[in-house]
Amino acid sequence: MEKRLSILFATEHFVPLIGGISEHVYHLSHELAKLGHRITILAPHYYKRGYTDNGSRQIYVDVMRVGRAVFLPFNGSLTPVTYTPHSIRQISYILKQGEFDIVHAQGSIVPTIPFVSVYLSKYRTVSTFHATHGTSLGYKMFRNLMGKAYYKLDGRIAVSETAKNTINAHFPGREIEIIPNGIDTEQYSPQKPPLPKFKSIKKRKILFVGRLEWRKGIDIMINAFKIFCRRYSDTVLIVVGDGPLMSKARKMSRGLPVVFEGAVSQEFLPFYYRSADVFVAPSVGGESFGIVIAEAMAASVPVVVSDIEGYKRLVRAYKTGMVFKNSDAFDLAAKLEIVLNNRDYALKLAQNARQYVIENYKWSKIAKKTAAYYYKIIGQKSK
Repeated sequence: MEKRLSILFATEHFVPLIGGISEHVYHLSHELAKLGHRITILAPHYYKRGYTDNGSRQIYVDVMRVGRAVFLPFNGSLTPVTYTPHSIRQISYILKQGEFDIVHAQGSIVPTIPFVSVYLSKYRTVSTFHATHGTSLGYKMFRNLMGKAYYKLDGRIAVSETAKNTINAHFPGREIEIIPNGIDTEQYSPQKPPLPKFKSIKKRKILFVGRLEWRKGIDIMINAFKIFCRRYSDTVLIVVGDGPLMSKARKMSRGLPVVFEGAVSQEFLPFYYRSADVFVAPSVGGESFGIVIAEAMAASVPVVVSDIEGYKRLVRAYKTGMVFKNSDAFDLAAKLEIVLNNRDYALKLAQNARQYVIENYKWSKIAKKTAAYYYKIIGQKSK
């Protein structure tokens, strides 16, 4: 029987922070706990309105909060950064007092909680890389410092081929295992009912879920909806999310049937998906996977996504969803027309998508793959 492991997740992203890495850490840690492993989460406190939900989700693993995250621009978004002398001392104390088999850093290894934890660790270390981007000022500035942590790692995981290519471009010469994000296919299920307030609206519903920032393409979405509405007035756009472009998005939407819901906690998202006739992810870049897309697919909602690399590997055009030309509002409007005006075809896309997610991205499968990788690293280290 394999040893039950003690695992420390070191991350800048954890609930109640909204985002893909937060979801990854939340679900992976809980699935590993179900397998019998002891999990501790090391994460910061958050004080950023619009980037956190109401914090009502149940957490069944140990969580230790160190420092206070500030949000800095990175990769077309704002990312949390926790790096103070006090937080470093706290991390050092936890690593000295704890007994861990694996320290698993999540996210980039810029000078933050994941970096400090890897750098100071006396245990075996693994890092999962989520980001997809081209040249990076942060990586250039901290290359030497980051390299010390990167080449110290015992194991490296990327959530997609694009994330693997990104980190290899900066730090070549090491093997990287691809273990994708997972999806809770029971939480995101076609059995969930639509929200009553939207069920009563007798219009076709387009759904956008994401932070309102440049990278997520909210302006592309609104422009495409404006084009679509010229021909079809029986449609409403539902926008779920908050962020720095909220004011601009509201101005762009004047005179259009757009409903702004603001930030929504993860427990309510499945009901939003089930309220929609189509889900759109118009991100313009910087995405390695697309968790909200996979959530919508699991909920059996037809998806229309931009043709960026991180999305094309998840959505198979004309089989599990529709793909439009990046930043092309006219092409997005055309793809929406195909999906919304061909109900049987849209239903087939949605059914194919859910089956694809079940076969490839269930969290229970992802957790088992991750645990197997831990054992591989421990075995390599002990040789």
